[in-house]
Amino acid sequence: MSAPHHIRLVAHPTRRAPGHTDWPGDPSLPVPSLQELVTAANTNRPSGITWLSGGEPTLRPDLPALIRALADDGHTVGLDTDGLALARPGPAKVLKDAGLTHLRLPLHSLAPEAHDWIEGTQGAAKRVRSAARVAQAIGLSLCAHVLVTRSTTDHLIDTVRVLAAIGARRIHLRRPRCRGAAGSAFITVSPRLGLSEPYLEAAIARGRDNNVVMRLDGFPRCAAPRARPAAFAHDRELWVVPESLADQLDLVDTFAPGCGPCSAICPGAPADYVARFGRLELDDPGMSPSARPQPIPPEFGQTPAQPPTRAGRSPATRLRYAVRQAATPDLGGDPMAGMSANTVQPSTARLPFETSARDLKIEMVRLAQTGVKHVIIDETEALARPDAHALLRELVRLGIPRLTVAGDLRTLGGRSKRSLKRLVGVHEWVVEIWSPEPQAHDALAGDGDHKTVLAAGHALATATSAELSVRGILPARPTSLDCWTHAWSHLPGTPAFRFEGAPEAAWTTATIPAKLVAAVDAALQRVGMALEQQPPSA
Repeated sequence: MSAPHHIRLVAHPTRRAPGHTDWPGDPSLPVPSLQELVTAANTNRPSGITWLSGGEPTLRPDLPALIRALADDGHTVGLDTDGLALARPGPAKVLKDAGLTHLRLPLHSLAPEAHDWIEGTQGAAKRVRSAARVAQAIGLSLCAHVLVTRSTTDHLIDTVRVLAAIGARRIHLRRPRCRGAAGSAFITVSPRLGLSEPYLEAAIARGRDNNVVMRLDGFPRCAAPRARPAAFAHDRELWVVPESLADQLDLVDTFAPGCGPCSAICPGAPADYVARFGRLELDDPGMSPSARPQPIPPEFGQTPAQPPTRAGRSPATRLRYAVRQAATPDLGGDPMAGMSANTVQPSTARLPFETSARDLKIEMVRLAQTGVKHVIIDETEALARPDAHALLRELVRLGIPRLTVAGDLRTLGGRSKRSLKRLVGVHEWVVEIWSPEPQAHDALAGDGDHKTVLAAGHALATATSAELSVRGILPARPTSLDCWTHAWSHLPGTPAFRFEGAPEAAWTTATIPAKLVAAVDAALQRVGMALEQQPPSA
């Protein structure tokens, strides 16, 4: 195995202040010994620089001795620090005399308050600049890193300019990972990759113009498609974690499946980013050749053609593409002109309702964009959530051709008539009962609500002019179906059933009451092993 280019040796497991950084260490972690660090560095000896990192390595009282030991073993030693301890010449000279040759400081933004917010220390930006001047004065090679956050992206170009002016010869632009303090506020901290693309590329160009080596750390290749492959540093610095911290400090990046064209130069999409924001903007074909040509501007007096539907076409998730559309003289009345069409347009999709409101809204919009014809919400308990009515209103506004809502409708049906009318656009409501006989249902349900269940369904159907259906709940092994045989003469909708505790797919409909038993038998076969593993019902 070849030696790594550079290593980041975790010299101290915690930071001075967590701020909004993505360092996962906490104060309870043990501090590795000097000998343990020297052994780890020699085992993973790099061809380039051995960076003492963390955490905050200047929290070690024996830091000069550690630097001297590594330098004596032939390492080129660098210090990756927040800079607060080196704002005065004295401490920095001690470290240089011990063998330190490189210093890497953070400056996350030209705006001091933004840098202080990330670092979690008031006045940190001022002290970092002082540390940079000290490094220049005593002859240390100065590097810098920038945590690219949602609030600092707009200032990247000026931040790189300032770093070049204070002597930084290498700058890493780092994507925050979803861990540590940044993990609990990832939406606030993480930049959106589709929007940051032009800023990243412009910052790299500004650094090159100032003879600064620029690196992107943690960004996928599509985050800056016009940057040179050498600018991506995902494999150039290896984290080295001492044995005493190996089981308590996870610094390994994980990746979602990558894209074919970039597989040779990109490890894939960041898994933490995809899990939180999805991968639509990573797969956005906005800057690729258009699937259809830009429209020809209509002649004077000619009525423009009606724009095609947006369904099935990816939105402009890339800022650069939006700018290009804005600069086009005439889009023919279609703001989505030139966007690639999705090849797969599902006809029916289930919408999971047991998730956060933000994730649910993102999924709603995604489904509407795919051109889906029928969306089914089949979440018995989730429909009782306080924001269910508001979320259904948002779904209705997306104009999906058919919406079916099934499950426990009592909470929704108990709202005022005026409130229920705002759900016009739902095409079918499905209520569930344990038995068509009220006493049997109340005994099985345990809350005496047979009348309430049906009344809620009728209220929703009447207010929204929608269809109303009833779905029966059957035990895993129904012993008798006599009570259901004649029930559909007075129950609304087509006969439908689901089995208690069975997967969502394990429910069926019977179009003719006489075929009821056969339909139940077919559904039981579809459930298969999932039902066979359940104990017999009482």
